[in-house]
Amino acid sequence: MRNNQKIIQSDELDMLLILLPSGWSEFLLYIHGRKFNYLITHAFNNPFSEIMYAVLDLIQDKQETEFIWYN
Repeated sequence: MRNNQKIIQSDELDMLLILLPSGWSEFLLYIHGRKFNYLITHAFNNPFSEIMYAVLDLIQDKQETEFIWYN
């Protein structure tokens, strides 16, 4: 390992956002083998941009992020 490389510790995290018809989307979240399933509407906002901004916050070393999805 070179001196300028950082060791990054991370959690096992997978996300899948599926665009469904009629203003709905399904979000699947896997954390350490546990599955969470959310059915959300995208009539009031864009869930794709909401989750991407949250992921960017985490990539930029912010300790937490939040967003609002409607069901």
